[in-house]
Amino acid sequence: MSITRRSYVSVYFAVLSFVCATITAAGQQADVKIKNFGQMDDRFYRGGQPKEEQYKHLAAIGINTIIDLRDDPKDYEKREAEAAGMRYVNIPMSDKD
Repeated sequence: MSITRRSYVSVYFAVLSFVCATITAAGQQADVKIKNFGQMDDRFYRGGQPKEEQYKHLAAIGINTIIDLRDDPKDYEKREAEAAGMRYVNIPMSDKD
């Protein structure tokens, strides 16, 4: 196999690996059923209040920190986030003031 052909084959497999990883991440993101959930950019997602069983889905797509902006956090949030291997931070904000 010539160097040129070998280079093309290497590039092909690199692109194929990237496409497969992107499709897998998109498929995992589709498993998240949180209201208003979506990816804002390469690093940040946003969404509504997750239910107890939804934290493992967030961890599965690579989220490692939950920033909760509610001034009335649910009692299970910190526990479930940490059980899924994520860091939990609460910055209470009121939408009434």
